[in-house]
Amino acid sequence: SVKSNTLTITVSTSPTLSTSSSTKSICQGYSVELSVSAVGSNLEYHWSVDEDTHLNDAKITYEGSVAGTHSVIVYVVDTNTGCKSETITFSVKVVALPTYTISPDESLRHVCEGQSIDLTLSTDALIPIIEWKEDGTTIFENTNNVNITPKKGSTYSIRILDMGTSCSIEEDFVLDVFSNPDESVVGEDKYCVGSAIDVEIPPNDAAVYTSWEWTKDGNTYSSSNKLSIASATSEHDGTYVVEVTNASGCDAKIDVPITVYDKPTTTINGDSYVCYGTSFTLESADDFELYSWNIAGAEVATTKKLEDFDASAYAVGDNVVVTLYVTDSQGCVSEAITKVVTVRALPIVTASNVEACLDAGGNMTLVATLTNAFSTSTYTYYWSLNGETPVSTTTNTYEVAVVAANAGSWSVYAVENETGCEGEPVSFTATVHESSVVVSAVEDVFCKDSGSTLEVSVALTTDEDPMGSIYTFEVLNASDVQLAYYNGTADTYSYADISTQPVGDYEVKVSVTTSKGCKAEDEITIKVV
Repeated sequence: SVKSNTLTITVSTSPTLSTSSSTKSICQGYSVELSVSAVGSNLEYHWSVDEDTHLNDAKITYEGSVAGTHSVIVYVVDTNTGCKSETITFSVKVVALPTYTISPDESLRHVCEGQSIDLTLSTDALIPIIEWKEDGTTIFENTNNVNITPKKGSTYSIRILDMGTSCSIEEDFVLDVFSNPDESVVGEDKYCVGSAIDVEIPPNDAAVYTSWEWTKDGNTYSSSNKLSIASATSEHDGTYVVEVTNASGCDAKIDVPITVYDKPTTTINGDSYVCYGTSFTLESADDFELYSWNIAGAEVATTKKLEDFDASAYAVGDNVVVTLYVTDSQGCVSEAITKVVTVRALPIVTASNVEACLDAGGNMTLVATLTNAFSTSTYTYYWSLNGETPVSTTTNTYEVAVVAANAGSWSVYAVENETGCEGEPVSFTATVHESSVVVSAVEDVFCKDSGSTLEVSVALTTDEDPMGSIYTFEVLNASDVQLAYYNGTADTYSYADISTQPVGDYEVKVSVTTSKGCKAEDEITIKVV
């Protein structure tokens, strides 16, 4: 017998696959989307990209990283039936981007701030459109050769569009900008003559520098980061130029103006002498901010005027050395300004008592003797009677009339005209002697040939000692013929021959000279009848 079996064969429909275009073209570095349309169910997409198989959806993105023509194969599989569609092969042409070089080489492509650099572009683009950019902004177009002054911190790029392929490239390129040296300077810019100038590039900045040079008026003053001048003079006034170079080779010239002020000067007004036992005053001839008066190393005043400095501790002939320092509005201090004040002696005079006779009339001379006169000085003398207002003379003598009113207690002192130094007054006495006599006769009428004797006596009034006075008696006739004469110390006189004289009038004249030489006289008339 024959047995039979039934085999059922199912023929499934394979999925179908289609695309709008299987040929693509992109620029290198760009991507393109590849997609297909499939008819079927339970589909699984198989993509083969550059021999790598991927399971994916109905589309993929192809990255055109390598120039050339590339094949991408895709098919689908019905996962239930295992039926596979026909394959579709995409042809993707990746067009190479334009290439270029920029010279100089980037190792040489650096400048210092403010400098410019020439750049040259070479490219294989067939029809190039060129843009040079700074921070994304076009600064040059369609030129292969540019001169750029780059900014520190900016980004520079080049964009090349090849109109023959429509592909472009934009990339940053190296353009280093080295910092210039910092132009800061530390130190004062104003100095006084004699002070130390000390200016420097700050140490933190100086550490990155390789050279320094400080110059002024063609002269080099320093080759370090410091300008140091021990003692400034007016020649150091002016603008210094310090040229510094840093490790990048960038340099800068920094103007450093320095003002050097002259020290203030002045003179000291005032006398160069002081009278012994007194004080003196000195004054600066000009106005300043500060004053310092010094004597014997000690500061004695800080005002414009050194007023009433007590010099009583100094001896005659001592030199008081006064030193003044002044400070001006710039803070500059003067050199020592010196004045020597010499202690002058007070004039010392002596004077002797003076005596004169009133009867002599005329003048009596008062004399002051200066015991310590300077040969180069002149003096004025001041004379005072009984404390009255002094009278001055330019000589050491004073002539006064011989009158009773000028008798008394006198004083005299001298003043040195050049210094005004005034001596102490000395006292002396001026005495005016006054004497008088009164002549009397016992009888003043005599009879002719009577034998009577003329007896005459004298009464002397004087402020002197009457002892030593000399008396002179004369008897004169009418014709002034001397009949009798006596000169001696007796104050009486007798003339026995008077009656023998002819009848008439006779003069009896008596003169007295005192011990001081003062004179007094009187006379009487007698008669012979």
